[in-house]
Amino acid sequence: MHPIHRTAIAAIIGLAAVAGLVGLTRTLDLGAATPAATTVRPAAIAKSNQKLDKVAAALRRARASRPPALPAVPTYPDVPVSSPAPAQSAPRAVTYVRPPPHVVIVPRVGGERDHEGGSEEQDD
Repeated sequence: MHPIHRTAIAAIIGLAAVAGLVGLTRTLDLGAATPAATTVRPAAIAKSNQKLDKVAAALRRARASRPPALPAVPTYPDVPVSSPAPAQSAPRAVTYVRPPPHVVIVPRVGGERDHEGGSEEQDD
């Protein structure tokens, strides 16, 4: 491996480590002061409770109301069905016959190797 490749790989790994460390510190908020606990006014809690009570009442009304009746199921005349075909006695055996092999021989000049000098790539 060339030294430039080693340097590039080391730089990429270093940048990934720095990016991971930055992400970790932002996730954990290291070094940041913990904010004071926020207080919620009783009026805001009462307002939220009123909204929840309205939604709960709407759900109770919806649960108490019945859905509309379903329409009657239509009736259709019976469809005539033909009688099933008579069962066959036994299935016939299938015999596969292979076709004769088809071999094509193409004559070439020089036999198997048609080149001069030879190559080690084609040695068997």
